[in-house]
Amino acid sequence: MKNTWKIYMLTLISFVVGTSQFVIVGTLDKVAASVDVSVETAGQLITVFALGNAIGTPLVMVATSKMDQRKQLLLALAIILLGVIGVITLPGFGLLMVSRVLLGVGTGVFVVTAYGIAAKLAAPGRQGGAMANVALGYSSSLVFGVPLGRMIASSYDWKGIFWGIGLFSLLAIFAVARTIPVMEGEASVSLGKRLALLKNPRVALTLGVTFFVFISYSMLNTYITPFLTAVMPTMKGKLSIILLAMGIASLIGSKVGGLLADRIGIVARWSAPWLSTSSR
Repeated sequence: MKNTWKIYMLTLISFVVGTSQFVIVGTLDKVAASVDVSVETAGQLITVFALGNAIGTPLVMVATSKMDQRKQLLLALAIILLGVIGVITLPGFGLLMVSRVLLGVGTGVFVVTAYGIAAKLAAPGRQGGAMANVALGYSSSLVFGVPLGRMIASSYDWKGIFWGIGLFSLLAIFAVARTIPVMEGEASVSLGKRLALLKNPRVALTLGVTFFVFISYSMLNTYITPFLTAVMPTMKGKLSIILLAMGIASLIGSKVGGLLADRIGIVARWSAPWLSTSSR
């Protein structure tokens, strides 16, 4: 029970970290105008974030495998804070891209480490719930962080939300340093062993499906704000409400998916020659 509030603290920090990732979607047109590039070009800010997240995270985790998890979490928050400072202060689109890469790396390291710490802080048998709380904080940023960012961008400047993210990231560093105990890091797994999983046809197929699902999702989500502005110009002042509705729908979809997985299972009721039991 004494660690419950620490888990909720990680949940709140996860919301802030998630907002640093998703908020750019709701303000893409504003960002493009401020750095004098097209909306299409500004969309690459989301691409480089994803690349930093996918490539940088495992590299940093392997490089810091001997570091205790509290230090890993502090490192992640420091990288995020550095990225936020870059977004706010550095001029030009190129440096903005670099800042987004830093945010991608920091976010990935934070999420992985926060899951591990939450599980260790939880009471026996409640590790899954603790990790779910961290996930809830992260996904809630899509529901509330994106429309909040749009509202601030419409009333003031799109960098205003990053000032808030930077402030809370700084507070999070102090909070983690004061409250999270030293925890031994997880055993290091080399990149070779991680990539070796792709030899399993089941794993490769699952990752392939996930890859294409997120391609289709990202294509729509990245440019949803300029798209809605173009097709519904009279609703321009209400985009934050639309984004909020989309976020709530995403949250409901995730919950329904979890309930269906519990009821009917997650294993497909079909088989294929390349997915024989021998490949397990």
